[in-house]
Amino acid sequence: MNKTALSILGFIVILIIIGGFAYYLYAGRGGSSKELVIYVYSDFMAWGEHPNQTWAKVFDAFGQKYHVKVKVRTFDDARTALLAAINEYKRGARTADLIIGVDNLLIHEARKAGIIQCYYSPVAEKTVPEDVAKALDPEKCVTPIDYGLIAIVYDPSRLPANITSILAKPTLEDLSKPSIASRLIVEDPTKSSPGLAFLFWEIGVSEKLEGKNWTTWWEKTRNYIYVAPSWGKAYDEFLRKGSTRAIVVSYGTDPAYSAWENKGEPTLKATLIYYNGKPTAWLQVEGALVVKGQPGTKLAEKFVDWLLSPEIQSLIPSNQWMLPANSKVQLPSYYKYALTLKDAEIIVNNLYTPDEISKNYENWLLTWTQLMASK
Repeated sequence: MNKTALSILGFIVILIIIGGFAYYLYAGRGGSSKELVIYVYSDFMAWGEHPNQTWAKVFDAFGQKYHVKVKVRTFDDARTALLAAINEYKRGARTADLIIGVDNLLIHEARKAGIIQCYYSPVAEKTVPEDVAKALDPEKCVTPIDYGLIAIVYDPSRLPANITSILAKPTLEDLSKPSIASRLIVEDPTKSSPGLAFLFWEIGVSEKLEGKNWTTWWEKTRNYIYVAPSWGKAYDEFLRKGSTRAIVVSYGTDPAYSAWENKGEPTLKATLIYYNGKPTAWLQVEGALVVKGQPGTKLAEKFVDWLLSPEIQSLIPSNQWMLPANSKVQLPSYYKYALTLKDAEIIVNNLYTPDEISKNYENWLLTWTQLMASK
């Protein structure tokens, strides 16, 4: 082979290498990926009449519409999903293009890890209330998909009258009493987003309102409460036949679910934590987070828009049992039993600054872990 042929061959090889590298970079920015990888907690849209059909409407229908493969990986809880993505991202491994369920506390971990590809859906600009958007992310880099109040949910039929009367307007002190704490299920805040929200709710009421050390409540209750690894596991125990745990940290929309399930009046009640006779609440807003630098970034952005569409948002009240972020969606009649923002006089989220949460986040979780491990 002469020198000219060798030169041409070498030039072709270089072009192939450059072209392949350019394609890699392009695909890495979501340019031409035909696969969308989503991480989500397993209870997402799982509490309606036809959960498999609902799942198909959310995920399979998107794949069919855009002629792409949608791969969904489920986790016990949203924090577990987020931590898996963060770990993979730091290793440089392929991870989720999109994480569903990152709430207004988990977002601090996501931002610190540097995994957020800023994307706020233009659909949200037209449909999501500004206070809900800012409650999730003041920077508006993550799009809300649903929201609701964390609440103390209980089954009056399994509790004595003296306890149900207290639970009508319970204080933190009331919840720490052995007669109530021994019936209470909470979620592990190091694994569960509702558990994390409850921890920050408790810290806010204890320190910001009552002027007490937040660890005192956990010291009083740790030998009585049942700490579940996830919301799903907590609710399984709450609903389990024969369980003595008739009180659970859950959502203010649970009575609406109970009314729907019983086709009439709800059998479950929800309450808030009271301070000086005023109901306090923690507002949880769940969002869809696009992960930086993954092959399916552009598809992930389309999926966020899809989640905000009326056809998907209309599924949320009766399958996700949260308030839809799209304010144009009509709520079913049984939502008259749900606790909403109008039922709370003090939103504890507003007692913190974002910097305060970021600064104390890891330390509070570590303190909680050490405290509960020493019981």
